[in-house]
Amino acid sequence: MFSGRILLGQGDLSSVDPFSSIIYDMGSLLLKFYTRIRFVLLVYVLLVILMSLVPSSGFSFWHIDKIGHLIAYGGLAILALLSFDVNSERLAALLGSIVLGALLECGQSFVPGRHMSLIDGIVNSLGVFLGALFFRFRGQILLDWIRSHLSW
Repeated sequence: MFSGRILLGQGDLSSVDPFSSIIYDMGSLLLKFYTRIRFVLLVYVLLVILMSLVPSSGFSFWHIDKIGHLIAYGGLAILALLSFDVNSERLAALLGSIVLGALLECGQSFVPGRHMSLIDGIVNSLGVFLGALFFRFRGQILLDWIRSHLSW
């Protein structure tokens, strides 16, 4: 698709045709886009980790807790899929999201007021699946919207 030499900004563009400079500009914009989305993904992952490992101080309703898990891990899956454009990388990101959910559930057994729950782990994985399903059918619309509304 793009030459790695041009995409990474190496080499002299004065010796190539004008079309190559357009490709360079597009590659540069894509690189900036994916870098920024990955930064958002990193912040989101850190928030999920923080919220999962903060000691619990009170009572929560079962269904509200599970809805929170679905939303959190569905959002994680969508951001992970937005962060990569190669299918193998996207699959690895989804599997990483499921593993993160399982590890955080295990880690909760060491946090005061929290406990490990198999059901929460299943709901986390279901959230990743639903996020991936959403992205499968609406991902291009979401990408187009982000690119048109955000000037980064």
